[in-house]
Amino acid sequence: MKCHGKILAVKDNLAKIEVDTDKLKAGMPITVTTGKKRSNKCNAFYWLYLTYTINECGLKEKGFFCPEALHASLKAHFLSEKILDKGKFKLMSEGTTTELCSKEMTAYLEKVDLFICDFFGVDTSAFFITYQNMYAPGE
Repeated sequence: MKCHGKILAVKDNLAKIEVDTDKLKAGMPITVTTGKKRSNKCNAFYWLYLTYTINECGLKEKGFFCPEALHASLKAHFLSEKILDKGKFKLMSEGTTTELCSKEMTAYLEKVDLFICDFFGVDTSAFFITYQNMYAPGE
């Protein structure tokens, strides 16, 4: 369920909020997202990046044949909550990029790029140059 509201007051890390629905009850958990919602252009950039790394950086030879599979692996690595149980990592909750605002998505992509370059030993700088030259809006 999605609803909108506003923060009425904040004191000692507690917030009093007003929301536009009567379906919320006292004690019900909620998630509050702040920051600018990311654009479709930002999402397109991310998927272009994943496709580039697969096709141009040799990730097919590393077992990634589609951007969706790479995305799932990256989410599991960076965003999922894991615990060490009997010497193995156990997934507690699956991560998602859906709720990341524009700033958080940029930070996530920077982490992903550093990881891909380091772990797979590839150079993605040509992607950013190509994107800037072909897709970025004019000055």
